[in-house]
Amino acid sequence: MTTYYAIINNVKVGPHTPGELMQLGMVRDTLVWRQGMTEWMPAWRLPELDSCFYIVAPGNAVQPQQRQEPCPSSHLAWAIIVTLLCCMPTGAVAIYYSSNVGNCYLYGDIEGAKRSSRNSLIWIWVSVGIGLLYLLFTFCTTVLNMLLNYS
Repeated sequence: MTTYYAIINNVKVGPHTPGELMQLGMVRDTLVWRQGMTEWMPAWRLPELDSCFYIVAPGNAVQPQQRQEPCPSSHLAWAIIVTLLCCMPTGAVAIYYSSNVGNCYLYGDIEGAKRSSRNSLIWIWVSVGIGLLYLLFTFCTTVLNMLLNYS
């Protein structure tokens, strides 16, 4: 049986059979490649993969298969930014949850991906809050120190 490589949620997977790629979340526009091809192309352009996106309903009516729910946002860029600028320990937790979103989604755990996305966002806001509290504390102590030194 022919196996394919695919790029699903910005992750290269393979080699897999068409059925395995469907379970991993392949859609019509997913870029695929197999031995003998010169370049990556959308799955719908390969007749043997395009047929995976249709189901035969009762009465032999062919209907398009339902698309899988899109991957939730990982917020990874924000997690990295708050780790560097606000609070490293809580930012690292945000990065952990952000990096977990794609893995959960890749293995079909949509609810786990959503949960990791929410947790990432929570830890991003915790990091921002701690960073703002630190700035406020630093500002207040600086002003207080200046007032005490000029008295």
